[in-house]
Amino acid sequence: SADDDTADAETPFAASRAAKRSRPDPNDVLQDGGEPAADVEALSAPGGILNALFRPSFLSDVVDDDDACFREAVAFASTLATGAAAELASARAALRDTPEARVEKRDALRAVADRAADWLHALQPGFGAVA
Repeated sequence: SADDDTADAETPFAASRAAKRSRPDPNDVLQDGGEPAADVEALSAPGGILNALFRPSFLSDVVDDDDACFREAVAFASTLATGAAAELASARAALRDTPEARVEKRDALRAVADRAADWLHALQPGFGAVA
């Protein structure tokens, strides 16, 4: 309902619309998503694209469907992590090249770098299942 959308928009730790889509695109989630930990939580919930990667019981009862879901989850998470790492590297490089006097630009670049790092941090536990 419209009230639910308003409530989600006002809650800083609610999952984004991009993460709540039935078939989310990892690039949309990275670019248009909300708070990374909330989005990863939504994506890893039952029925979410990352569920097989974050589900602790995955390795104990592997079946063909679970294997396909796991591969899809790994691919999705890898795309997110690759994009976040690229954003982080780009922001850090731009930050190094930005004069100290450009405070607003430096703050904006730090915010981009922090958000990219937050994505990597939120995804990291799921990659333990791949190792």
